[in-house]
Amino acid sequence: PTLELMPLVDKALLAQYLYLKKSKAVIPCAPLWKEQFNQDLQMSLPSMAIGRLESKVEIFTALLDDLNQDWNQAFYIQLSKYFGGTTNKATFERLGKIIPFNLFSKNNYDPLRIEALLFGIAGFLHNTTITDDYYLALQREYDVQKAKYTLHEIYPHEWKFGKMLPAGFPTIRLAQLAALMTKYQDMAERLLSIDQLNDIYELFDTQPHPYWKTHYVFGNEVKSKNTLLTHEFIDRLIINALVPFYFAYGKLRSQDQYIDFALDILDKVKTEKNAVIKIYHNLGYQPKTATDSQGLLHLYQELCSKKNCTSCGIGRKLLCK
Repeated sequence: PTLELMPLVDKALLAQYLYLKKSKAVIPCAPLWKEQFNQDLQMSLPSMAIGRLESKVEIFTALLDDLNQDWNQAFYIQLSKYFGGTTNKATFERLGKIIPFNLFSKNNYDPLRIEALLFGIAGFLHNTTITDDYYLALQREYDVQKAKYTLHEIYPHEWKFGKMLPAGFPTIRLAQLAALMTKYQDMAERLLSIDQLNDIYELFDTQPHPYWKTHYVFGNEVKSKNTLLTHEFIDRLIINALVPFYFAYGKLRSQDQYIDFALDILDKVKTEKNAVIKIYHNLGYQPKTATDSQGLLHLYQELCSKKNCTSCGIGRKLLCK
């Protein structure tokens, strides 16, 4: 027996489907976009944001399993990863995996030692031509710690400085990370005691060593500048490192208050700004919160970029007879 489907399929519907599949637009349905789709998009973004969180929880859970459920080490690796931004994310993540978290908890009473550990393992302390007192002090301290703990290092050429603002140089980010790790020896536990977004912002109110007020890299002095973490950068850390941490903890420990707190944070933090968000902005959608931007990123990566239009509410609406 054979069932012929051709007479049962609307030719206009089939043409619309093929159009979306062959579309050259970054968003396949962009040429067909209607103003009312913005409302449909708004309604779907919370579930999309949760979908993105779920995928991050899978990654974090795998990391926890590799670390024998060491939440402090897992969170530190995740935080370090996003200190690297887009350009140095992978290298910062590798740095986080190389340094045992207990080195910070044992030595955070000595800021210079924490800085020496981070810059040394990052491979920045082998220059013999730099004569700054601060740099030489870091070298001496790192030589002691390297012999004591048998530390492994990252090659300096793995760090990227090109095509980025000096404020985002890996040296500056390492100095800021060192200040944070000096202040907290149990950051994961500290986060679990917080239930207000403003308290999270206060956690990141740290000041790197004064040397970095007049330097972007070792040995080259510049005009005095601010070295505090910017509000926008802290927001990125909260969205990408802290929110998944809360969501994962709540889910894995069956404590819904942390899941609710994670989602509440996304509703309060401002939307991200990047190339993907700009695409939807140009279509007429105005994202306002991190829930919007995280939902749009998930929509783009999982559906739009893969032309999986039949799994998208707007795509299905376009394919309705």
